[in-house]
Amino acid sequence: MRGTERIIPQSLGHGNDRSLASSCVPSKRVEQLVDGVNSMTPDMTLRLARAFSTTPAYWMNMPTNYDMAVTSKKVDVSGIEPLSHPKDDSAKPDIRSAAA
Repeated sequence: MRGTERIIPQSLGHGNDRSLASSCVPSKRVEQLVDGVNSMTPDMTLRLARAFSTTPAYWMNMPTNYDMAVTSKKVDVSGIEPLSHPKDDSAKPDIRSAAA
């Protein structure tokens, strides 16, 4: 999986079965993640979060965070003007009066 090689060392994904077995993370699945064969699944995020004392969201978001970091170095968005929003506050609904 893109990005996991920095968090899951190659040695963990290739043959370090003792530490994987003790954390209930199937070594074959970790190996496939490191090699980019499979993607992260909810089941694997729960297992990795427990094994590494992190959160499942950390593991689930890793591919997206990696892709964004790589892409942000390649894509120039400086020429894109932000969309303008109405400056007239009367166009916005007054939620305070609706709640009363």
